[in-house]
Amino acid sequence: MSPERGREIPVAPFYFVLLCGALGLFGREDTMRTLRQSFRILNALPLPLAGILAVGILLWNLSPAFADTPGTFTTTGSMSNARSVHTATLLPSGKVLVAVRHTSTLLPNGKVLLAGGSPISSSGISLASAELYDPATGTFTPTGSMGTARQTHTATLLPTGKVLIAGGSSTLASAELYDPATGTFSPTGSMGTARQNHNAVLLPTGEVLVAGGFALSSNIQASAELYDPATGTFTPTGPMGTSRQAFSAALLPTGNVLVAGGITNGAVVLASAELYDPTAGVFSATGSMGTARVLAGNPAILLPNGKVLIAGGSSTGAFSTPLASAELYDPATGTFSLTGSMGTARSAQSMTLLPTGKVISAGGGNSSGTLASAELYCPEMPGTPGTFTSTGRSCMIRPRGPLPSLDR
Repeated sequence: MSPERGREIPVAPFYFVLLCGALGLFGREDTMRTLRQSFRILNALPLPLAGILAVGILLWNLSPAFADTPGTFTTTGSMSNARSVHTATLLPSGKVLVAVRHTSTLLPNGKVLLAGGSPISSSGISLASAELYDPATGTFTPTGSMGTARQTHTATLLPTGKVLIAGGSSTLASAELYDPATGTFSPTGSMGTARQNHNAVLLPTGEVLVAGGFALSSNIQASAELYDPATGTFTPTGPMGTSRQAFSAALLPTGNVLVAGGITNGAVVLASAELYDPTAGVFSATGSMGTARVLAGNPAILLPNGKVLIAGGSSTGAFSTPLASAELYDPATGTFSLTGSMGTARSAQSMTLLPTGKVISAGGGNSSGTLASAELYCPEMPGTPGTFTSTGRSCMIRPRGPLPSLDR
């Protein structure tokens, strides 16, 4: 993609998605489909956070001519550059910031903190640098660097407005706090276990649950810890029933945490799922997914109806074995059920819940290489039975409030 700035192609109103990407793991893909959607090139990042570029793409034109087709994925505009192992952050404007290999955290001031990661030229090198993206200006500016270079770490926004950075490669136990008021990182208590490819979830209590991951002992962990912002310390909590890394996790409306899938010791891919009860401090088994899947970079999405969407992933952990299927977890029954499959099998894609209640699944990779395509998932609606079809028709959920405006 050309680094040219300021060139615009007129776009229709409604959703505008900011994408920050890099060359794909399997080479570059600069194709663009001839659709009603079009692209607008924005500023490039000043630092080499995985060779990221800033690109705009219109996601969807909510035309009344489109029919409601619940439970299906439909193709939307492709990204200008193929990308994988990335993050996606919904901005207050309705835009989505997508970035590669580092964490992306929406701050209370509306800016987005991007921290760590690796250069696209050498994924084995971790970065300590961090930047702030300002949606109002569409620009990135450097902020204070972390005390330790890291990738495959977690970043969690705390109730205080600070961001907890924990673990990461090369298998770190250390943690840091980013203070938006000062633009600096400072050390906080370390985890009891060094881990990377783990998960971190903010609990209703204000504590952060950190679970699983790959440990310094070369073993995949079942252990879990709680970070208390009031004391700045980690303390052990009940372990998962199964050790896992590269899994998905989601906070449920009940306050429990769902963990699902991943890979365990012996390279065994998991279909199992568990629930963490913060009150009791224990994990317990819940219904398993229909398909075992490695979910590295595949988030679990809590839908407005209270169900959790898990889509794609890999049956082995490699791009050569991607999955197109998707499943819904129902907390009321503790079971997973199939929903509409994606049109393209993909692993390590980003998934973001949009203000309309739809979910965009973008990028990732499969046996063809790294993907630039994106798809929309339209959840089931009241009065619609739990049957889903892949008709190729566009789906639309009519929002209860006004659509977010497009900042031009």
